[in-house]
Amino acid sequence: MEEKLRTLASARNERERGRQHDQFTLDKAVHERLVAITADFNALWKDPDTPSRGRKR
Repeated sequence: MEEKLRTLASARNERERGRQHDQFTLDKAVHERLVAITADFNALWKDPDTPSRGRKR
């Protein structure tokens, strides 16, 4: 019985470590995408060929 409880606790700990790692990876990916979107937006906004109507959108 105790062995099964230790196995369960170990599996839960491993799952939690994996979840934290996945969250960090997701946060990093989201951050990188937001930086890219910001750069794209700034380039589009400052482009003299972008009409005012396009900026409103």
